[in-house]
Amino acid sequence: MDSTAAVKFLGSIGIYDFPIFSLLIEGSVGVVCIFERAGRSFDISTATGMFRYASFLCMLAHEHAHTLLQALEKHSDSFLDRFEKQDPSVRWSMSHQKMDFEGQQPQPEAHHV
Repeated sequence: MDSTAAVKFLGSIGIYDFPIFSLLIEGSVGVVCIFERAGRSFDISTATGMFRYASFLCMLAHEHAHTLLQALEKHSDSFLDRFEKQDPSVRWSMSHQKMDFEGQQPQPEAHHV
């Protein structure tokens, strides 16, 4: 579910075709889930397993953080403009859904830059 929210959030900004990852730890197993792909599991009950898990997370950050930052910078002006105009493409929060369901008109929201 977290991955779906991340996909919707990035899509509302205008970012598509970007990999989405989520983390899951259950007992001694750490899993990196890749949205709409198979996950990668690690045995974190051992020092070697923990090192591999941490190394994999560092690799993800190193490979994707800069690309995501560039995409956010590229789309930020357009997103903020649509947000200020209450464009339906950025009305995705639970409070927006509740207002839409109840037929209420949105109030302009202040945003902090």
